[in-house]
Amino acid sequence: MSVKWGSVNYGGFASQDTLHISDLDVPELVFEEWTLAACYSIGCVMGGFDGVLGLTPPWRVGEYPGAPNVLSQLLSNDLLSSPVFSLKIPRTEGDEGELLFGATNPSLYTAPLITIPVKNATGKAQSRFSDLWSVAASHITLDTAIPIHQPLSRHYIALLDAANPWLILPYDIARTFTDAIGAEPGPYWYHNVPCARRGELPALTFTLGGHNFSISAFDYTHEVDVWGAGLICITTFGAASEFGLRDADILVLGNPFLKGMYGVFDMEKREVGCKCFPPFLFST
Repeated sequence: MSVKWGSVNYGGFASQDTLHISDLDVPELVFEEWTLAACYSIGCVMGGFDGVLGLTPPWRVGEYPGAPNVLSQLLSNDLLSSPVFSLKIPRTEGDEGELLFGATNPSLYTAPLITIPVKNATGKAQSRFSDLWSVAASHITLDTAIPIHQPLSRHYIALLDAANPWLILPYDIARTFTDAIGAEPGPYWYHNVPCARRGELPALTFTLGGHNFSISAFDYTHEVDVWGAGLICITTFGAASEFGLRDADILVLGNPFLKGMYGVFDMEKREVGCKCFPPFLFST
C-alpha cells in the first residue's frame, strides 16, 4: 500500500494491532507500516516523528474502505465518555500540550467556547478536502496601523490541520502580508524577520464562521537556528499555489493558528469549539 502525507509518499504494508493511548486500548486498529519514503514536493521533511496519529473526522470516507481511523474505533467501541476530543498545542518552549479524548480540560481555557459548524469543501477542493475539520472563512486581516483587510469569496473554507506547520493562503494575500511585515527572502525558499522585531509586528486575524480569531507574530513566525546565520524567525505564510492548491477556495490553518487557541472537536454535533489564548505580553 502507498499513502501520501506531509509531502512524502510512504510505501509499505497494512498491519493490525491494539493501540494503547494512555488508559485507552483501541482494538484491531489497521495502520500502515512504511518501509519506503520519498519526497514528492519541494521542501518536504521526512524526520521529526516516529508515526502519525490521524484525527480526521470519523465520517471521513477513507481512501481504504474497511480501515476505520482511530476516532472511528474509539466511537464504535464506546470508549469515550463524550464524542469529542480537545487539543492544546504547545505555544512556547517549555509549554506543554494536551490531547484529551472524550472531554475538555476547563483549566486550560475560559468558558464559554465559540462554536462553529463544520463546512464541507466545494468546487475543485471538494474531492480532496471533503468531510474534514473545516469551517467557513470570510476574511483575513493584518492588523497594521491601517488594517489590511482581505475578503474571501463565500465558498472559502479553512481546514484546521494540526499536522501542518504553515498558514496556507491565497497567493496574493500571502505575498501582501509578507511584504507588509518587511520580511526578507531567505534562507532557502522561506522569508524571515529579525526575531527582535516580533513584538512590533501586527496581529493576524481570521474571520471564521462569523467570529474573529487573532494570533500574534510569535505564533505566525518560527524560530529556527540556521547554520552560518544563527537564530532567525521565518514567516509561516505559504501561497496556496505553491502547495498544489491553485484555484481551490481553501485556507489551511496549521500549527501557527491552532497553537494560539484551545480547540474542541465535536464528532456528534459536527462542530469545532475554539477559545483564543491571551496574547503574548510584548516586552519593550
